[in-house]
Amino acid sequence: ASKLSPMHALRLELMQRLGTIYALDEHFGAAQQMYEEAIDLAPLSLTEYSNIKKCIALSGGLPSTKADPLALLGSLLERIRAYDKAEEAYLRALAINPEHAASLLGMANLLADVRGDTKGSSTYYERAMIASNQDYNDADIPLKIGRRRVLEAHRCYAIFKYRVAGDFEGSLQLLRAAMAIPTPRNDRLSSAEILAKRRQNQSWRPKEHEDKSSILCEM
Repeated sequence: ASKLSPMHALRLELMQRLGTIYALDEHFGAAQQMYEEAIDLAPLSLTEYSNIKKCIALSGGLPSTKADPLALLGSLLERIRAYDKAEEAYLRALAINPEHAASLLGMANLLADVRGDTKGSSTYYERAMIASNQDYNDADIPLKIGRRRVLEAHRCYAIFKYRVAGDFEGSLQLLRAAMAIPTPRNDRLSSAEILAKRRQNQSWRPKEHEDKSSILCEM
């Protein structure tokens, strides 16, 4: 079978962006249609593309597999309260890519907010943290995108720990770790940013005099 071209990757990227614009404008039917068309056109694996480097140059990041529009569809379905279908979309994405950060986080949020499954959601949050950190350190994923993913994982898990699990200290630690992630100036890492990444997984403990409530006030 012939490989997919970089233009195919760009078309998929544009379709997903258009679907997101529809969703933001609350045209949910149009958004769902766009995501479903992207799912049909997207490959199961990156190996199905002919030239990954050109795909990255055109699309601004790794080209999409089916897991990407499936995660977007799951988020949309969750927004319109089609929770069973949303869960199905996330699980389909994870069957394709078990380390898909957006799908892991989507499942974690759905289990926590809708299903009330504290144990299950905690497992998915832990997996999302690992997967998003891998994205942040992936040279083929634009640094700003990778940072946004890892920050979102930290934020959602922190809210879960505070509001659902009642773990204030764990929530605070996650927020402080997120605040320590450097804001990239461009897509190239400086030596200081590389060093910060290496230290990212070190444990942090709040100072006794620190005002903890102010950190959680926006949650």
